[in-house]
Amino acid sequence: MEEGETGNPAMSYSFSALVLAGCSGQQSALSPAGEESAAVYRLFVVMLVGGMSIWVGVTFLLIHAARHRREAWAAEKASALIATSLIPRLTGPVRDLHT
Repeated sequence: MEEGETGNPAMSYSFSALVLAGCSGQQSALSPAGEESAAVYRLFVVMLVGGMSIWVGVTFLLIHAARHRREAWAAEKASALIATSLIPRLTGPVRDLHT
């Protein structure tokens, strides 16, 4: 086999079909048979969707930050950002004392 070749496609399809054949039946996680396994499956789907949403969001923000050039921040803008991020931290313990 020469460099750059991936191998026999028929072998890859056969292997994929063999692996996917395990995704059905009584003990499959992808087709739950009982109530408890259905609950595990729902949890899996929720965690998968949540994880993928977070991954897509972070990836989008990373690409957005890498493509757009940042302008220099004015001192007022920077101090406003710092103040708004610190206020919840400073008032949280005081608010917890009153409850």
